[in-house]
Amino acid sequence: DYVELYNRSGKILDVKDLRLANWNENLQGYEHIKTLSEDGFLFFPKSWILISTNSLIVQKQYYVMQPKMMIEIPSMISMPNTEGNVLVLNKALQQLDRFDYNEDMHYGLIQDAKGISLERVNYDEDTKKRDNWHSAAVANIKNSHIGNKGTPTSINSQYSKNPSFDGDISIEEELFSPDNDGYNDMLEIQYQFGTPGYTANIRIYDSQGKLIRNLANNEVLATNGVIRWDGLDNNNHKANIGIYVIYVEVFNLNGDVKHYKLKAVLAGRI
Repeated sequence: DYVELYNRSGKILDVKDLRLANWNENLQGYEHIKTLSEDGFLFFPKSWILISTNSLIVQKQYYVMQPKMMIEIPSMISMPNTEGNVLVLNKALQQLDRFDYNEDMHYGLIQDAKGISLERVNYDEDTKKRDNWHSAAVANIKNSHIGNKGTPTSINSQYSKNPSFDGDISIEEELFSPDNDGYNDMLEIQYQFGTPGYTANIRIYDSQGKLIRNLANNEVLATNGVIRWDGLDNNNHKANIGIYVIYVEVFNLNGDVKHYKLKAVLAGRI
């Protein structure tokens, strides 16, 4: 197991001031609090550090671009494969970030997710946003033991920075290929509104007009953000190669309603 942290601030942090912990829901408190470094270790802006109990094993299982950014601690927080949480605290034990995960967050077509990292798609989006996480790219979904299965100390294989746009709803890359190879694995539906308070329903139809996926049901939107489709249908099966229509309805409590009809192409190997 490892935890990777990214410094998205413009400040130089000292790792000795950071802690990892779990949250115990029954006790309503922290547990397994881990100090990351007894000595000073500078954590520069826009960089990554990796925390584990054995850096050599991590390097055998994954390609580690910056081994000097690996930190060993005597014991790890609890991280079951099925579900759990990871908290980042400061030295005063104030929560800086929290990630609650479960195994269903992995890409639905991966048969064995063991050893495959869950990667944050965009560092600037909310940690709690479920579609801001995706399985690391692997070379072959059916043989998911092939490939790096993670990108410790370097940019995530599933990283996507939201491009800016002027319209309310937009799809910049209409062509996507959800084969988990790290390239255009998800369709990104970007939205931007001048005022808060909009709610969205998003339906995806195939070229014959058949409903394939209910992507969003009365989802409360921020003023701007991204909703992603991983190419799976309502039955958690991969949708067929072809053209799809994304129908978006947004509305607010003032009675304002907007409708959008967008196009996307799901590609793949034949």
